Amino acid sequence: MGDENKFKLIISTSHFQSSVIDLLPCNHARKSKLINSLLEAYQLISKFDVVVDETRLFEGQGLDLVEARALCNYHSQDYLRVIFGKQYNERLSPDDNDREGVRSGKAEQSPDELHDLYELYQSLHESYVGKKRKIPRDRPGHVPGTDPEILKLEYNLNNGDCPIFSFLPMYLDTLINSTMQLAKHLCVDTPEITANIAINWDGGRHHAMKSRANGFCYINDIVSLINELRKTPGQQGHKRKLTYIDLDLHHGDGVENAFNYSKDIQIISIHLFEPGFYPCTGGLKFGKPKSNNIINLPVKHGLSNSNMFELVTNIIIPLIELHQSDDIVILCGGDGLNNDYYNEWQLTIIGLTRCIIKIIAAFVGPHQPGSCKNVVLLGGGGYNELLASRFYTYLTYKVLQLAGRIPPAATTLAAEVPHGTIDDKDKELLIKDHEHIDEYEKEYYKYWCYEIENGLDGLSFKRQINYNDTKQKPFTKYIAELRAHYGISRILST
Repeated sequence: MGDENKFKLIISTSHFQSSVIDLLPCNHARKSKLINSLLEAYQLISKFDVVVDETRLFEGQGLDLVEARALCNYHSQDYLRVIFGKQYNERLSPDDNDREGVRSGKAEQSPDELHDLYELYQSLHESYVGKKRKIPRDRPGHVPGTDPEILKLEYNLNNGDCPIFSFLPMYLDTLINSTMQLAKHLCVDTPEITANIAINWDGGRHHAMKSRANGFCYINDIVSLINELRKTPGQQGHKRKLTYIDLDLHHGDGVENAFNYSKDIQIISIHLFEPGFYPCTGGLKFGKPKSNNIINLPVKHGLSNSNMFELVTNIIIPLIELHQSDDIVILCGGDGLNNDYYNEWQLTIIGLTRCIIKIIAAFVGPHQPGSCKNVVLLGGGGYNELLASRFYTYLTYKVLQLAGRIPPAATTLAAEVPHGTIDDKDKELLIKDHEHIDEYEKEYYKYWCYEIENGLDGLSFKRQINYNDTKQKPFTKYIAELRAHYGISRILST
């Protein structure tokens, strides 16, 4: 495909961005940094046409409450005034930073690192935002000293999984810009480019609601991105159509709520649907029968690679074809992988990557049915940071391979193998040396330790409940029910 089509590849990542994003308590002060450093170790970032780093992160994207169209097109201004309150752009004391209910929430960066980050943030903000947009640094309209009970009851802040943490506004600023800078490049029509593929592994906060934080998500950068993309005309000047695919373990409730009545925005979510499992939404009855707008594909514990591949092949791809999408946004997730903190599904890095690449390959390029112009890949969940860093690095590697930027993987680790090769056939492959290599010591530095069938000193565990058990409905029958429910007429061969 790389020889037939010309791609423009964009990625949003940097040391600054990853350090700020890791302020989010559920990142445990390392998730984003591990991803960024592993991408650098395999020399993958340099293969992109555009790298959105700290030198351009805030360029032309001021987030003053009056002028921040990307956020105000969805979130309420009252809510934004609260979460962007200037009193939160500092290191909060333990009493102010209520982390109760956040798993391992005490992990945070050192005071010196926080100070350096904020100094750099201020200089970047002044350089781009202050001079170009004449935006005052203080968020206008914010009322200091908001009652803690109002924060909890009205905005769901400091309530369980959404604490107000140190430098929250800096985090939000960096998050929304890291995603919206992708749109800046995607909305430019370049005839010689077959398709744009854009990546932000730090983006994808799919639970945030219009006026409420939810599930570690404070602003919904996915909704803002889709709203920006839909402003431009689609193919042949028609109204632009987009498909959002959510492969995260949890239902994409925030994105679904935002576009529940938008016929041109197709929402597809594969998620665990069991009693009491967050967010307890996304059942089949909430999908729209015979509609290609809201598609919920609820599944149970133990979803396997083959199950996911069947859903992609026989449900997702036909539905995208029916919708005739101009753009596809995929939340890739990482919390559905075997050995994630939740450990509910049996997906492997290679298996989930195969499914994502199949979707991309089916819709980019003039030789594909229902050809799309833009594909955006966002991160989402993933609570075993060492597993997530491997997954997003390997997925990036396969995207570059799809686009012809990396030759097919070598079958051996001979001396002539190019630097940056990730050989998925060699289960003894060691992670390349880099600044965070010591984080992988307990896994003996093996890249594929989580793919090993028998585990690595007890690291690998597979939940035994699956769709092939006699107590469960056969998965092929469930696929047939889904196809009938959503009016899919033809079956694609695998």
